[in-house]
Amino acid sequence: MEQPQHYWFGITYTFVCSRCHKVNSEKAGCSSTTNDSSKINLSLSKQKLCCQHCHFQIADGVVVDARIKSGTPESLRKEGFPFPADN
Repeated sequence: MEQPQHYWFGITYTFVCSRCHKVNSEKAGCSSTTNDSSKINLSLSKQKLCCQHCHFQIADGVVVDARIKSGTPESLRKEGFPFPADN
């Protein structure tokens, strides 16, 4: 049986905390068996983010800018996205 193809993404989340009002910018890495942007955006919208400064979980309705960049684990790691070395 053939293994599903994996697509690799680096995501940069940026938002202003509703509690301390500081700007947060956080990088994350993920893989998916689809490159369908609507499915990826749906998955990303379910992420629970916390303020890096006051550790408050952001409230519903806070606008989060999620910039998605595709690439290989190696190319994304070189850009500062957190991918383990063995991917």
